Amino acid sequence: MTSLFRKISAALLAASCAWSLCLPAASAFSLYDGEDLQLGLQGYVQSAGGFQDPGYEVPVVGSTASGFNAQVLRLQWTAQWQQSLVLEVHNRFFSHISTAQAGLDTGSILGLGASVTPARTLDLSATIIDKNGFLFSHDIDRLALRAYWSGGEIIAGRQAITWGKSTLFQIADVWTQFSPFELDQTEKAGTDALRVLYYPTHNLTLDFVVADRGRIEDLSAAVRASLTAGIADMYLAGGKFWNEIHAMAGITYDLTSMTLRAEITDAYNLDTSDFKLPRATLGADYLSNDWSFTAEYHFNGIGAASSNDYLEQLNTPEFTRGQAYYLGRHYAGAAASFGAIDRLRISLGAVMNLTDPSAILSPSLVYELSDNSDITLGAFQGIGKQPTFALPVTDSELGSEFGTYGGFYFTQFRGFF
Repeated sequence: MTSLFRKISAALLAASCAWSLCLPAASAFSLYDGEDLQLGLQGYVQSAGGFQDPGYEVPVVGSTASGFNAQVLRLQWTAQWQQSLVLEVHNRFFSHISTAQAGLDTGSILGLGASVTPARTLDLSATIIDKNGFLFSHDIDRLALRAYWSGGEIIAGRQAITWGKSTLFQIADVWTQFSPFELDQTEKAGTDALRVLYYPTHNLTLDFVVADRGRIEDLSAAVRASLTAGIADMYLAGGKFWNEIHAMAGITYDLTSMTLRAEITDAYNLDTSDFKLPRATLGADYLSNDWSFTAEYHFNGIGAASSNDYLEQLNTPEFTRGQAYYLGRHYAGAAASFGAIDRLRISLGAVMNLTDPSAILSPSLVYELSDNSDITLGAFQGIGKQPTFALPVTDSELGSEFGTYGGFYFTQFRGFF
């Protein structure tokens, strides 16, 4: 069955690539437009290539500097029946090749495919090729039926769910979350869930979610109430996530060209019967015709208090399942973007671990080739103390968080159809 699935995936990729080249460079391509039924296809292709260099050598292995190339092709199929039912199916094809000779390159930490795919009981993915540094896989990343009714909507199946207000340090995006170092942020990974959105009034939304996490004991369920009142947009939420009970709250004030944000969440562990330290983010955004600017402070209560504990932190459930992508406790971050030059946007992001201290910079130039395509020149550059290696490996230490990352330099193309 697995072999057959691989062959079907490979054949579908070949046919889809050929077909997508023939599609108009516009919005959704209409496959069928009947009186009650509409069928559509849209998607995008993304390709990134470049070079990564940690800036240090690993004993026995030596340098882990490497070149890489990665691609994503996502096909987004939709079928709509009148105005009441929508079926959504996505095929996600992913390939990655690296010259690294050991599994120590940062290809899974920075770049395309850096985000953790949520655990699923129903595995609809297939690794078609995984040999000699080349990976090629296919995943059915959406498979959801959306039904509308007078008071709201119901979505059942593999879907994208986003909670929270923060930009750089997302603490309430608990269903599935982008890595901050992920290049493919057009569509997030789908979560298998049943979701009910209910709108009792024009300014109040109730959001009920029951989600699969791969094991029955990790089944998660939560509810969020979102309220808009004047210039304030606030929410309260709570529920069971994995083996923890979470409570969270957030508020945003819209001051025309500026917004102020605050979020906090805390968890009670059902296995150890104790509370964890809270996670909190304070942020502000400024937006003008040419400039945008974001700044946030983040307290990561589930992080390690010292860099001596970073290796252990890498193996915690919160890190391995993509609940958190940062290792330490205290962070500050900022991002600025300037877009006054025709079709060109210049951006610079910076995140600093205040305890190490260390930082990672992410400059980029994005040029719009057309309304449906762009090309990016960018980098992630870590700054900080480099790791020290010893045998046994448990005696090694990460001198800082971002000093371990080194440099990651890339060129990226995106095209939408």
